[in-house]
Amino acid sequence: MTIMKPLQRLPHMSCAQLTTRLAFLSLVLFLLFTHDELSCSNNFPYSSKGNNGNDWLILPQHDPHLASLLKVSAFDNSLYDAFHHPYNDYSCQPRKIHLSQGTNVDPDSGVVNMTLSFSLNRTQCGGSHQTPSSSFPTASSSNLHMVVVYGRGIFPDGRIEQRAADSEHSVHFDFTSPVTGELYQSDWIQHVTLPNLIGGSHLYWYRISIVQQQSRHLPQLHLPPSFRPVFLRGSLYKVGETPTYRFRTPPLYHQPTSLALVGDLGQTENSTKTMNRILQAALLDQKMTPIYDNMPPPVTQVLIAGDLSYADGVPERWDSWLELMQPLLQTLPLSSVPGNHEIECDNITHNVFVPYETQFRNPNRIADPDMEAPSDTYIDTLWHRMCNTPSQFLGHYNFGNAFYQYQHGMVHIIALNSYTSILPGSIQYNWLAQVALPSVNRDDTPWLLVMFHCPLYTTFLGHNDEINPTLMKSSIEDLLKKHRVNMVISGHDHAYLRTHPLNHDKIDSTGQSPMYWTLGAGGNREQHTKGYIYETPEVWVAKRDNDEYGYGHFFAKNKTHAHLHWVRDGTSSEIVRDAVWIENNYFVNNSTN
Repeated sequence: MTIMKPLQRLPHMSCAQLTTRLAFLSLVLFLLFTHDELSCSNNFPYSSKGNNGNDWLILPQHDPHLASLLKVSAFDNSLYDAFHHPYNDYSCQPRKIHLSQGTNVDPDSGVVNMTLSFSLNRTQCGGSHQTPSSSFPTASSSNLHMVVVYGRGIFPDGRIEQRAADSEHSVHFDFTSPVTGELYQSDWIQHVTLPNLIGGSHLYWYRISIVQQQSRHLPQLHLPPSFRPVFLRGSLYKVGETPTYRFRTPPLYHQPTSLALVGDLGQTENSTKTMNRILQAALLDQKMTPIYDNMPPPVTQVLIAGDLSYADGVPERWDSWLELMQPLLQTLPLSSVPGNHEIECDNITHNVFVPYETQFRNPNRIADPDMEAPSDTYIDTLWHRMCNTPSQFLGHYNFGNAFYQYQHGMVHIIALNSYTSILPGSIQYNWLAQVALPSVNRDDTPWLLVMFHCPLYTTFLGHNDEINPTLMKSSIEDLLKKHRVNMVISGHDHAYLRTHPLNHDKIDSTGQSPMYWTLGAGGNREQHTKGYIYETPEVWVAKRDNDEYGYGHFFAKNKTHAHLHWVRDGTSSEIVRDAVWIENNYFVNNSTN
């Protein structure tokens, strides 16, 4: 028989001791229930350590969402699995992620800055209560903090660097659509610098986190002083986090360089096919050492020659285009020029190029943008008062993302704006003639490419009699030959064209004039050009095509030779139809193409 012992009497405690023990028990229970609540909502708190008042985050070392995007087709849903999955987990998810080169690679130190851009939804990230003119919610308002964690290598298990973004990186825009008449307020758009990366096509990883500082208060408990700081100090909780993404830094000046070039992408099924072809050329899992002598290294940059999203005054289309292109642009840095579909006049203010200028950060920005809206009289002459289809544009857009120059490996790239004046004496002309072209060092960057939207030469119907490219041709063609520009890249014509070296409508037998490469068959909804001006190609046409979509691949093997090929989307015939080796007209007297 078991004899029950009487309950032992609790030791005598003062009221203060009893209060302390009860408070401690309440604290334990609170932490247990809080942990369960956070576990169910996937909002696990970060570890944090105070360091002069700052909280430094310790992130997980492995990310289950890290996966290759190279082994799937353009229409396999797995291409977007890692892209969409975290949207269901967090309330403030970074979206519309894209990269760009920030600076040139420093020739002495070999370091380069990159720019990482992404958007945060105003409502989901606690900014809906603010007026359109307000800045990004700061720690004093919503307690949100942006953290970009990145490092060198394939997997995030090496040295972790952290950079906290603040309100100076945040921009937004308001736009009244000329199509719907409705006011659109953009997301909070972040442009964050990743400084001091090692150039030379090195692989880097990064992850974006949005964290919120929260304080836990238990007013019903009379906590001893030793417990109060636990609650009053607060903790950092994830409210948004991306998977781990990867990219390569620009090559050094002496290294072989591969670029993808395309125009008039849009957002159609064909656009995603082109996107996937370019993504395959990035080959992040491939080593930079070629398997055979003439094999190009992985593409490390994509250049878009205007007409990116075909938003045409409906800014929501910019949102859908950036999300559609994110699997490519989160990996491959982008540079672009404005096309006619980027003009977009605000229905009230008539301000132009606003979504394009705000969404992107092209390399080596010269100055803040200088824009002038066209007059009401001019807009009244346009079809449906739409600014996106002019033969001649009577406003201006200088600096900002309009025109700029930068170096990428062995290539010097000058980007121009077809839709601002480039007549002698204009701001853009003076910059091109007095600053950009004279600054090119062909010892560092032997290949010189110039990119703008409207081609100076065309064999296609549709844009062959427009005023803007006609004026541009008369203004800059002599400059292009004088400085031995190797190639001029354009879009606008929804087709493919490669010319022989041309000077004033004639083949330059010395090869010292530029070749013109039109790559406007990216996949947009307007489909291909109407046809050819002449059924028999002009004598200066090396190759033309207006019935398939694709992109151009430029591979600078060394300072004297480069390879061009057009990679088509179709699978009914060979993927590469046009391919040619060219000689550098700066170093070689005669061209072999």
